[in-house]
Parts: sequence; C-alpha cells; structure tokens
Amino acid sequence: MVVVFPLQKYAVADSGWMSASSAAGRPRAAQLDSALTAVLRERGLETSWSLTPNTSRVAQREVMNRTDPRGLSTVGLGPGRRRNDIDLREPLGSQLRAIIAMVPESRIALLPLEVRVLTTASGARQATLRIAFLDGRLATVLSFPDLVGAPAADEKAALRAVAEKFADLVIIP
Repeated sequence: MVVVFPLQKYAVADSGWMSASSAAGRPRAAQLDSALTAVLRERGLETSWSLTPNTSRVAQREVMNRTDPRGLSTVGLGPGRRRNDIDLREPLGSQLRAIIAMVPESRIALLPLEVRVLTTASGARQATLRIAFLDGRLATVLSFPDLVGAPAADEKAALRAVAEKFADLVIIP
C-alpha cells in the first residue's frame, strides 16, 4: 500500500512559495491533490493505494501528534538536497511514521513536495512537480524526481497534465 500525501507548497509564476497549510495556499494545493487523486483512480489504484482523501482522514484520527498532512516538515527535501543523501530528517520521519502506521500494509509514502505553474512564451500554462518517494518505516528517501507536465490552456489543466505525467511513471495508461 502506497500512502499518497497532500501537496506541501504551491507557487504561480515567479511568486513566492505558498504553504499548502496556509489559508491562501490550501485551495490552490487542493487543485493538484484533486487532479492527482482523479488520475490515480482512473488508473485503478484506489484499492491498492491510500489516496490523498483517505490519508487526510487517517491523519485526523491520529491522536498522539495530530500531524497535519499538509504541513509536514519538508525542509530537508528542498532543491539543495544531494541526490545520494537517502536519510530522512526529523521531524519528517516521525510525522510520516505516525500516519503510515495507521494505514494497513503500508510502507511507501508518496509526498508531493511542491508545484510551480508557469506561463510559457505562447501563453500556455505549464506545471512542474517535485515529488518524493519515501520509505516511511526506514525513514529513507527512495527518489524525488521533478516532473514537467504538458502545456495546457489554464492552471487547472496544467495541474491535470503533470498529474498524468506522474501516473505514467507508475502505471501504464
């Protein structure tokens, strides 16, 4: 069982990063979460993966720490992280373990770290997503690729395109 967490940071064009747990960032981050959930459901992963809505419900039941799945401590997974550094820093390791422990037969976490939506020279919107695959039990980083979606007419379609790009990596369309 792969546990899919909500997006952590969002940016549009050259604006600064908005935390997905902030009042301003939550609605925009929810757009990517919805797109990713829809695409993974279409690919038939709803029964074998804990998608974002389920992960959020599980986190609300986690009474010891009350970890907000949108407000995880992802500082150690920023762009400056070396690709061969596999150790997951605290408190993120503990935050993931607390939620993953409540999802039966889970180990792998999929953590959308940040998405930036830019306007191309032709006026189209294009989203870039940094996503982390993590082993929640061993507190290690498996990989964190950057994915660039196809240009689209608007922001919502750009987020859908990058979600489809991710789904293409994990299951054949």
